[in-house]
Amino acid sequence: MNTTSSPQNGIVRLLMGLCALLLVFFARVEAGEVLVFNEEFDGPDLDSSWFVWDGYAFNYPDDIGNHAAFAMTGSQLSISAPGGAEHNMWWLEHAQVTRAFEGSGVYEIKVDSTFDGSQQFGFVFESGPGTFMVLMLYANERVWGYVERFVNVDGLQYKTTFPGCCAFGHDTGLVVPAPGPYWLRVVLKDDLEPEERHWMFEWSTDGVEWTTVVDGVLEEAGVTGNIGAIQSVGVFAGNHPYFYSAFDARFDYYRTYPLDAVPTGGPGNLVAIPGDQHVALSWDALEGADEYWVYRSNTPGGPYTFLANTTSPSYLDSGLVNGLVYAYVVTAQVDGIETSESDEVKAIPHVAQDFGFLPESGRLMVLNADTLNYTHFGGEKVTQWVDASGGPFMASVIERNAPTFVLDGIAGHGAVRFDGVDDYLSLPAGFADFTEGLTLFVVARPTVVQGGAKLLLLGNGAGAENVGFGRNG
Repeated sequence: MNTTSSPQNGIVRLLMGLCALLLVFFARVEAGEVLVFNEEFDGPDLDSSWFVWDGYAFNYPDDIGNHAAFAMTGSQLSISAPGGAEHNMWWLEHAQVTRAFEGSGVYEIKVDSTFDGSQQFGFVFESGPGTFMVLMLYANERVWGYVERFVNVDGLQYKTTFPGCCAFGHDTGLVVPAPGPYWLRVVLKDDLEPEERHWMFEWSTDGVEWTTVVDGVLEEAGVTGNIGAIQSVGVFAGNHPYFYSAFDARFDYYRTYPLDAVPTGGPGNLVAIPGDQHVALSWDALEGADEYWVYRSNTPGGPYTFLANTTSPSYLDSGLVNGLVYAYVVTAQVDGIETSESDEVKAIPHVAQDFGFLPESGRLMVLNADTLNYTHFGGEKVTQWVDASGGPFMASVIERNAPTFVLDGIAGHGAVRFDGVDDYLSLPAGFADFTEGLTLFVVARPTVVQGGAKLLLLGNGAGAENVGFGRNG
């Protein structure tokens, strides 16, 4: 645990004074609870219950070029700030939107942004100026889960960092640049005695598998050891206190749930296979799902329009126009509550290529990078590579180890670029054992490969390659 204090400067004193005036508009909130499901950031305007704050703009009103921008896009709230100036949460100089605190409940956000510098976003729970708890993801070469408690007592700011003593908090294992989306969730059991308040903070890269950063009591009875009665809750975005990276945090949603209705992650492994005037969707069945809701958009990233509901983990969207982009997400209904969205997939219907020139005897799978033109944009990670010949197989990998699609990679054709460090693709069952023989056709071009280095390795996950194709023989 790391606890520090520091004196306030004049700017901060003025900031604190204004915040005190603003916070009187919030009714004092006792230890209540979230009673019903609620979702925000899904319309053209920010609801009037939200209070918008840009601490940098208040401190430096004439430096307009470095003020944060707040915008609703119809499906997201964008909080963005340029590089070159500090938008850090310590002295409330970050940009945030807050609303009256509801009490015990589940608070969840989804942010569809890439960490490409020293940046941060997350939740802020405040009781008054300079006294708050922040629970966030924070990028500084790697992505870290971070929880900090700030308490302002008589002009001194007391800061406590969780978990542990170390400056960087919880290591997510993600290396910057690290593309989103990201999910954050706080499960809070409030109490009139702050030292009895229970916090659980989790993060996810798919909304299905969650990792816990902290889980326990994070406050003490002493005046410098707790944030008091929470008055407001909201989301913020900012950068590092020393490295001022630009950032656009795009909040897809802000959700609250009762404690007894912890949200279920959306369906996993959504796959889109485009065909002639249709797109075939499939996903993993979700335990307890009564039905699934399919949403579609003509713009990747949304906003999405409800398309259909189905009790099967698959759907055929037909009657489409070849050559147009269609984007999809799927949710499930579990006990009357809609889950979070699946990851987005996109597809371009088209007349399938004829692979009759390839031998059919013994052929199990065709991975043709040109077909990725119909499911990926150039520069995107390839987490799913579907059999181009219409078969049931697919190569896949988690996003952090995914190779990259290159639109014009080899002689005008698409290519999949592996970084030579930790990128790979896994084949499904049926390819794990080469003892019966293997015939493989590969078109590949090395870019930066040292002499004698292997270019292509095939393995069954046992810790070493079974087949290696190397440069220089």
